[in-house]
Amino acid sequence: IDISFHGGGEPTVAWSVLKKTVEYAQQTASENKLDLTLSLASNGVILPRKLEWIMKNFHGLNLSFDGPEDIQDKQRMLSGGKGSFRKVMDSVNSMNSTKFPYDIRVTVTDESVTAMGRIMEFFIHNCRARTIHFEPAYSCGRCLHNGIKPPSPDQFIQGYRKVSKIARENDINVAYSGTRLRTITSIFCKATGDSFCVTPTGDITSCYEVCSREDPRSEVFFYGRFDYEKEVFILDKDKLAYLSSRTVHNIPHCKNCFCKYHCAGDCIAKSTDGIDLLSIKNSTRCQINQALTLDRICEILHVN
Repeated sequence: IDISFHGGGEPTVAWSVLKKTVEYAQQTASENKLDLTLSLASNGVILPRKLEWIMKNFHGLNLSFDGPEDIQDKQRMLSGGKGSFRKVMDSVNSMNSTKFPYDIRVTVTDESVTAMGRIMEFFIHNCRARTIHFEPAYSCGRCLHNGIKPPSPDQFIQGYRKVSKIARENDINVAYSGTRLRTITSIFCKATGDSFCVTPTGDITSCYEVCSREDPRSEVFFYGRFDYEKEVFILDKDKLAYLSSRTVHNIPHCKNCFCKYHCAGDCIAKSTDGIDLLSIKNSTRCQINQALTLDRICEILHVN
């Protein structure tokens, strides 16, 4: 059984809930002779004693970290307005020293896109991450009011080509979610109904990125809730059926795309409006996905 703590804010803020949930999962898995894998998505601003506990109990961490100090402090400020770089680096150094497995997820903006090569070099020299994920910023959350904008598709494509070259030269794994040449699938991820995510309010969502009732997309992605009186989960089978209908076979926009079985219609939360799941609303990601998938094909075939 795999349990991941992700979305809705920084998971380590709800520390007592996090610890109790982990301890309960460990006990229950042991009683039922199940192998348990625990993972966590975090911004890395974690007190040393908490990080020590995480490294003892978890099997991996996905760190949201945007690069060198000037970039990180501008894109990810603390609540008081100061930069978070120093605190995140303290966590990185602790994980490095204990060889705790972690990945890095970089959010690329219209300003940081020209520094992608420098960001990659920084991570190579300062981190021991298994994989470094580069993703273009998406206009949601803080981006809606802090002026941060996503890069243009052409800018991100050129920047990703630079980091891919650097990664190959240094034997480092680099990734972008829309380019998965080794994956053959009809669905992008488990948000099509196979994912069971419990929000802090007891709702069941199929998508990590849709975790609040205030999000209009929750009308589609929330397919159940926990009944506190009966202590059971109540599921909406009609919503589950609609979510599961979102396969690449049913998306007209993908019909003639050469990478349809790798991208599989892309991330539902980013490529659609979250209401009509079979219509592609954000074709800029299609441009990125197609270009970078073609790059990988040419790379494997040794075609310039």
